[in-house]
Amino acid sequence: MSTELKAKNRDLNSKLNALRRDGFVPAILYGHDVKNAPLSVSAKEFEEVLKQAGESTLVDLTIEDKKPVKILIHDVTRDPVSSDPIHIDFYQVNMKEKIKTQIALVFVGESLAVKEMGGVLVKNAHEV
Repeated sequence: MSTELKAKNRDLNSKLNALRRDGFVPAILYGHDVKNAPLSVSAKEFEEVLKQAGESTLVDLTIEDKKPVKILIHDVTRDPVSSDPIHIDFYQVNMKEKIKTQIALVFVGESLAVKEMGGVLVKNAHEV
């Protein structure tokens, strides 16, 4: 199952605060041999996709009914008070090239040493 996100081209002269008030987040699309493209995405739709895909899963980004492109959610800048996204960086992946990305570690279950003997699990790494 692929994760999909829709975006619209954004005018560089548009007022960003008005865009955010209308429920959209300004974004930029870039990549190797890709011209930078200013975009806007629905904040609600983006949060759902981010929750499902995270920052290490390929997402199909459709820009105004064009052919979808494969992207990684590269960076999300959040408001320090409300934690709402205020800007997003999308990295367009060339499927013919190797890339490096961070993969989050998810610890599942509970260690017997922690559960029965009062041990403490120390997580030295959160991603690889």
